[in-house]
Amino acid sequence: MRSRSAGREGGFFRLMLMQKGRIKKFASALLAAGMWSASAQAGVEADPQWLALGHYRPQLFGSPESTIDTPNFFLAPDGKNNPRAELEATAALFNEGRDIDKMCVFPARYKFLKAQGLTKTKFPECKEYEEFRRDLRPAGACGCPRDRRRFLWYRKL
Repeated sequence: MRSRSAGREGGFFRLMLMQKGRIKKFASALLAAGMWSASAQAGVEADPQWLALGHYRPQLFGSPESTIDTPNFFLAPDGKNNPRAELEATAALFNEGRDIDKMCVFPARYKFLKAQGLTKTKFPECKEYEEFRRDLRPAGACGCPRDRRRFLWYRKL
C-alpha cells in the first residue's frame, strides 16, 4: 500500500518540474541584474561539459586542475585551478560585452553559457571566427572544392 507522504512528494517534484522554466528565467534575470553569481546555479561549474571546455582533470586531492598552461586561456586569475571562478569570469565577460576580442576567442564557452541560461547577450560578429567556420564547411559528401572549375581540374589529374 502506498503511503500518503509518497504521493505528496511526487506532487512536489511534479510541481518543481512544471516551474523549472520559470525558475530558470528568474535566475537569469537575477544574473543579468548582477544580483546572483553565475555559479549560484548548483553544479554548473562541475558540469562535465564545462570541465571539458576548460580541460580540467580531477586531482587526487583538491579541486580539478586544467592541463592548459597558457595564462591567456583563463579569464580568472585562479582559473587554472578553480572552475567556478573561471565560470564566473566567463559569464561576466559575455554579460558585460566589453572585450569583443576576448569574446571571439571563446565561442564554445558562449554556447555553453547560452544553453545554461547564464547569458542573454548575442555573440558578437567575429570576422576570423566566421572565416574559420566557412573554411571548415564541406562542399559536399565528397569533400570536393566549392569552385566547380577547380573540381574539374582536380579530376583531370
